[in-house]
Amino acid sequence: DVTGTITDDSPFFFIRSTAGQTGVADNVWTKVTLGTEDIDTAGACSNSRFTVPSGGAGIYYISANVYCNGNGNGNLYTGQANIRKNGSETYIKVENNNNDGFPYTQGVFLGGHLNLAEGDYIELYGAMNILNNSTGTFNNHCFMSGGRIG
Repeated sequence: DVTGTITDDSPFFFIRSTAGQTGVADNVWTKVTLGTEDIDTAGACSNSRFTVPSGGAGIYYISANVYCNGNGNGNLYTGQANIRKNGSETYIKVENNNNDGFPYTQGVFLGGHLNLAEGDYIELYGAMNILNNSTGTFNNHCFMSGGRIG
């Protein structure tokens, strides 16, 4: 309602990283570690994933950010993010190319709708193309949030 009081029991969550995730291999999809639950109205988040609780099936809007770090000036060519459902890629996938130069860091934001059934789970994955084929870091600005909207 207009006072900010939650008037239904729709699941909603916001989970985020609190430290850099180092050793991310070049060009390898890697699960993003999201160890802090700021909001979890249904107690449905654990191990960096959200699992649809009993009675929680429906249409969800999910948003996320993967903050990629190439660990060196000019090393990061692309940053990528994907929200996965039950371990498989979804259409909610973004790749940012740096055609006009190669930065040190890059945030990759994405969002979209998913039809989720009870017991389905979603996780956030990221990947980087680093010019010198070294390892990168997902900085501590990564998050995933969502809620049932229908």
